[in-house]
Amino acid sequence: ATLTLNTDDDADVESAESFDVALVAPAAGFGGLGAASMASININDNDASFTTEIHDSVTMMAITGTTLTEGNTYEIVVMRTGDTSSSGTVDVDFSSATGFSGADYLFTFGSNMITFNAGDTAQTLQFFLQKSDGAETEDFQVMLSMLTASAGTWSDASPTSTFTVMDAVTNFELSAPTTSFTEGGPIEIVLTRSDTSASSVDISLAASAGSTFSRSDLSGLSVTGGSVTGGVIPATGNLNFMFTGLNLMATLTLTTDDDTNVESAESFDIALVAPTAGIGGLGAASMASITINDNDASFTTEIHDSVTMMAITGTTLTEGNTYEIIVMRTGDTTSSGTVDVDLSSVTG
Repeated sequence: ATLTLNTDDDADVESAESFDVALVAPAAGFGGLGAASMASININDNDASFTTEIHDSVTMMAITGTTLTEGNTYEIVVMRTGDTSSSGTVDVDFSSATGFSGADYLFTFGSNMITFNAGDTAQTLQFFLQKSDGAETEDFQVMLSMLTASAGTWSDASPTSTFTVMDAVTNFELSAPTTSFTEGGPIEIVLTRSDTSASSVDISLAASAGSTFSRSDLSGLSVTGGSVTGGVIPATGNLNFMFTGLNLMATLTLTTDDDTNVESAESFDIALVAPTAGIGGLGAASMASITINDNDASFTTEIHDSVTMMAITGTTLTEGNTYEIIVMRTGDTTSSGTVDVDLSSVTG
């Protein structure tokens, strides 16, 4: 005779289960037991088991810690072990541990559903962590919701470990393609930012050590790709610079004052000021030293003997002789013009 026991096809992922089935000795005189009177039975689980990992979408490597950064794309890798013969779908959801919500992430392809075909052991789903303004702490877990498969039912999976989302930091940088300029010409400063999550940064202007530079040596400014609060160079304090739109690069052009003073080169330092913590940071290039070279002609004079054409070595001239005044020009000699020479009486 055959005794058939039906096992319960539950949806629990579990270890193999074992039990013993045995004949019990009949009452005396009614029969006995042969050599084979007991059997051990194993019931193996037929449910798929799922685990998840989060990978960097660029390196494709698993995240070794539990910290992710805003502004980056990651992949959730869902791995299936056990019975992989069935096909079906899995929903991937995020469970907030602290401050994390649906506005903080975006599934790259618009859906949080993964499809497993028969035999598939792994599938991936990409998601993007949205950038937010200000400093904050957010934590989340990855949850899997198993949908009914075409053959059998998959078990529900436990959540992953808790992941912490770090704020993205926008790095601002400043550079001057040229650091030496001629008075009267423009000074071009290039500003860049690493992304668009922060747009405002302050800029300081200060005379270099030993320089006579003052802000009056700058007569104006213009900007492409951004704006400066007030649209002018303030008499004191920092310039507040704002990137506009999605621009990652902007140009600040300072106009130098074309005065008529013969003077030494003037230098000043232009530097970015570190933004408020959590709003942005400074890159490796955050300062430039600028030199403004004078463009005015400088004149000197010498008196020469008109016969020998030699410069008078002393300060004594003799009546009855003819002398020459030599006027020498240095500096910017590109322009033309006239100079009057007069003799001013000191004594008699």
